[in-house]
Amino acid sequence: MNILITNDDGIKSEGLQFLYKLLHRTHNVTVIAPLKEMSGCSHSITLRRRLKMKQISNGMYGVAGTPTDCIVLGVNSILNEKPDLIISGINVGSNLGFDITYSGTVGAALEGAIHGIPSFAISITGHKNFEDTLEVILKLITSVKKNDIDSFFLNVNVPPEPKGMKITKLGKKSYQNVITTHKSSYEIGGTAIHTLSDGETDVEAIDNGYISITPISLDMVNYNIFKELSSLNEDFENK
Repeated sequence: MNILITNDDGIKSEGLQFLYKLLHRTHNVTVIAPLKEMSGCSHSITLRRRLKMKQISNGMYGVAGTPTDCIVLGVNSILNEKPDLIISGINVGSNLGFDITYSGTVGAALEGAIHGIPSFAISITGHKNFEDTLEVILKLITSVKKNDIDSFFLNVNVPPEPKGMKITKLGKKSYQNVITTHKSSYEIGGTAIHTLSDGETDVEAIDNGYISITPISLDMVNYNIFKELSSLNEDFENK
């Protein structure tokens, strides 16, 4: 299987190196990742500026850009053929609920899905339990081989010593003390507050010690509003 690996923690990160060392034994693996940490860069892409690329070793490339840049370069230029799978991670720190909109790890998986390539965004939420995370990834790779999966991606979070696995929806995290003031500057951060829902969200799964796997669709249209606003078409046509 041809697998492309990237991340937002940088090409030297422990999670990426662990993943590469184990997967390249049984798969054709290429790493294209940022040369430095790009956490919180979301789905940003570098336009109208040249991107420098450095070949670290055979099959491993560092890019002076974002995780999304790495996927675009890999699929359209560096790789000879389209990969069968893209894995973004292993990210140290959770990507849960609507926080995924800020994540460079998730942004890379989103870009892979846009190209019609099955993609995983993989994060760990506690200590570096890479072994449990690898087991999940191997199961998901098997699932991809069996099914024709495209146009969406999986957002995966793995807690310490997981009790099991749950397919989840996106939950909600609010934050206290979001802004810290320092004389003439500000810092955005805060303490997360997990909001309870119907028991099927990624936030609740992680809080209860379960691996969370959330399928994410590329279609962000709100179809309820779409139907309600459709009458506007007739209003404009009747003028």
